[in-house]
Amino acid sequence: MKQNRPVLRSATLSIFRSYILRKLAILLDSLVLLLIVGLAGLSLTKDFGVEVFADPIELALGSDKILHFVAGIIVTLFVFRVLLRVMKHRCVKAICLSPVVAILLILGDEFSQLLSSSRSFSINDIVAGLFGVLIMLIILVIYQFLFCKLTKTTSTPPLS
Repeated sequence: MKQNRPVLRSATLSIFRSYILRKLAILLDSLVLLLIVGLAGLSLTKDFGVEVFADPIELALGSDKILHFVAGIIVTLFVFRVLLRVMKHRCVKAICLSPVVAILLILGDEFSQLLSSSRSFSINDIVAGLFGVLIMLIILVIYQFLFCKLTKTTSTPPLS
């Protein structure tokens, strides 16, 4: 009976750890979704000429280019998390496709500004967004590399 206690304790810790990681993944997904909704809301307020919400954020960040950079990071992370779930936790494929989808979304948002009279198209905004996508891609690749290196598997990272 005493020999079973370490096995039981180990199994309990494993279940608890898995539970905590699932809850952290839900928290991360919720936070990223909230940020995406906020960015979309800021974009829409500028489209409709109500810049009272976007101006303080741009002023706090110092430039709208920083906002585009942060948006590139957040959009790439969001797309990665969605693709990871849709592709049944195939992390490498999700890492490869997420920048493509994020770039298309960033380009679509910027080109849609050509249709708006209250906004202006800017190549510098696209470059800032693309740089954000690149930074997030590097972070995702490093995360996947470290995870695979530590566990010596090619399975999905624990927060997925």
